[in-house]
Amino acid sequence: MIMSAQTKTRQQILTQLVKETRRVVSDQFPQAAETLLPPEVKPNLFHRLLQSQKNKDEKIKIQVTLEEYQATRQKLIELIHQPVSDYHDEGLLYLEQQLSDLLNFTVSASQGDYQIPYIGGVMAGLPHLKRSPHDQLSDHQVILEAGLKKKRSFYGWFDTNHLTAEEILAEKYYLSLPINLTTTWLKQPRATAEWFKYKKLIVINPVRELAVVAVMADIGPYNSIRAQFGGSPEVIHAAEVWHPNNKGRVAVFFVEDSQHEIPLGIINLKTLVLNTTTNLSRSQS
Repeated sequence: MIMSAQTKTRQQILTQLVKETRRVVSDQFPQAAETLLPPEVKPNLFHRLLQSQKNKDEKIKIQVTLEEYQATRQKLIELIHQPVSDYHDEGLLYLEQQLSDLLNFTVSASQGDYQIPYIGGVMAGLPHLKRSPHDQLSDHQVILEAGLKKKRSFYGWFDTNHLTAEEILAEKYYLSLPINLTTTWLKQPRATAEWFKYKKLIVINPVRELAVVAVMADIGPYNSIRAQFGGSPEVIHAAEVWHPNNKGRVAVFFVEDSQHEIPLGIINLKTLVLNTTTNLSRSQS
């Protein structure tokens, strides 16, 4: 969607440029104006060339993603088993770029002064959050065995009266991070907490080739020795976090979504790659 908006803006600018050029040519060379710049033909030609170049760029991007996907996945598997992640490590910068190319939206380990306490680690399964003072476990409908948190989250109720579809989805796909361990928290705890509130993140399980876009809705776990992240029952289930081959280990990155265009929920990385392969094959045939 972002790419389409950018392309549209370029087309509008180009159309305006052609119109201004026609006006200047008509004023200076009235007899030759139509020969130099026939109406409609040149703008449409420029638009076609622009679209053709955009398609070429996208094909190149897809080819790079396909070639490096397995290497990226392997690096992620290595990262989630490291005791501590280094924000300045070149391997982490590589992962940010490759994942952004693969997912078609930007992911990062830090945004400005704010950092995720851990990039790779173990995610604990958490209970459902109380969305309102009257919320009951049965209101959540699925994975009831996970239970309902007795107290409200650090950020309070999602809504006290009428829950919106967006609020229901935010609780469904929520994360808990120990941001109390960050340097910004030590300096400005209130500002840090407010900045992280409902911040969009992505949980990646490279072993199972699954990812989930979620939001930060609570702070914890406070025992960071046993687990470095916490996830809602739906996140744990969707990303297969505790699959026997995975044992709770995941990677977590920020999602840059200033336009609010990236939906919450599961992303099947393997299917994403297979679909990309199919689209590339069709475009080359």
